[in-house]
Amino acid sequence: MEQLDLFWLVRQNLVKCCFHEIKLSTTVVAGMLLRAVFIIWQGVLIAKIIIEEYQNRTIALLFRYPIDRAKLIYAKIAVIFGSMFAFYILSSIFQHISIFLLSKQMSYITYHFENLAIQMMIILSTIFWGMIPLTVGIWRNSIIATIVTAIIITATVSNSQGQTAGLISLPIVAILLGLVGVSFTIITVKKMITSDLYN
Repeated sequence: MEQLDLFWLVRQNLVKCCFHEIKLSTTVVAGMLLRAVFIIWQGVLIAKIIIEEYQNRTIALLFRYPIDRAKLIYAKIAVIFGSMFAFYILSSIFQHISIFLLSKQMSYITYHFENLAIQMMIILSTIFWGMIPLTVGIWRNSIIATIVTAIIITATVSNSQGQTAGLISLPIVAILLGLVGVSFTIITVKKMITSDLYN
């Protein structure tokens, strides 16, 4: 019994001296889960709207219409980006209202409202970073690779090494990830516009 007490005492002192207590508000955890769900959903949208047409070669029929190929591709990306942005905003509003009302009724639910500009930056960078599966999907010509990439991106964004709300909650990381996502999207769109579908 003494050994067990000694082990418990050493463990408690080790935790106190080496690890700081992590305090998460319910809003932070809900935001991290919301980002994870939306990145995977964005990967599924990319796979369904763009990659599936390339994989089945039905995009060639669409390109036969007398509409510029670039406009068609930009329209598809705008649909993905616009729907993700709209649903992200609506979900965030619903989430904040729900958590605020619940925090008034239940003491263990904590509500914290962050700076609106930072939240918008995180939303935009999450959407841009979520466009990376487009690059992988076009490169591999695979729906499965697109969705797996979205899951891997979710794991990196939700990683709490940098902060309890995930790496993307750090403003500098959010900006860098957003720029990387924009760069990959631009390169991929240029490849989609100029490439031959039958190679």
